[in-house]
Amino acid sequence: MVIPQGEVQSLQRYPVKSMQGECLENVQVSTYGLLGDRGYAVQDMETGHIVNAKHPEKWRTMLDSRAHYDCEPSADNPFPPIIITLPDGVEIRSDDPEVDRRLSDSFGRSVRLVRTGAVPEPTREADRADVNAAEPDIRIEPMGRAAPEGGFFDYAPLHIVSTATLTYLSKLYPRGVFDLRRFRANVVVDLATEPGPLP
Repeated sequence: MVIPQGEVQSLQRYPVKSMQGECLENVQVSTYGLLGDRGYAVQDMETGHIVNAKHPEKWRTMLDSRAHYDCEPSADNPFPPIIITLPDGVEIRSDDPEVDRRLSDSFGRSVRLVRTGAVPEPTREADRADVNAAEPDIRIEPMGRAAPEGGFFDYAPLHIVSTATLTYLSKLYPRGVFDLRRFRANVVVDLATEPGPLP
C-alpha cells in the first residue's frame, strides 16, 4: 500500500529568466526541466551577461515584468513566441522586430532578448553581499552548473520547494519574508508531514 507523502500544490513555468512566469495545470518534464522553462533570457549588451534577479538594484523592472507563451511549447517547438507584460501593463511580443529596442527603453539599458542556445557559456552578475552589508559584492558567475549546457538556469533545470520548508524557515527566522515567488520554484509540494530540520 502506498502512503501519500504530499501533493503538488502548484506548477510554475518561467518563459524568461528572472521575470514572473505562468501557473500551469500540467506540463511536460524532461532532462531539461519543464518544457519551455527559462527558454528565453535578457542579455545586457554592455556587459554580455544574462540579466538576473541576483542583482535586483540594477534589474528591478525585470522582476516586475511577466512572461507567458503565446502557444504551448512542444517537442517540435520548445520555445514558441512569448508575450512579455512590463510593469506599466505594456505588452511586447518576442517576434516583434522592435522587441530589443522596446525592452531597452523599458530597462533603461541596451539589452536583447535571447533564446536558449544563443549564448555559449552564459554568465551572470550576482550580488553576494551579506543582507546588512553597506556595499554590494558583485561577482561574475557561470550559469547552470547542474543543468544541460546553453540554458538559462541558475543551477539545476528543475526547482522543487515544499510548503514544509517554507514553514520551517519562517520558524527559524520569524521576521523574514519567505514569499514563494522569491524562490521561483517550478513545483511546490504540500507535504503531509510536519516540518523538521532541513538536511
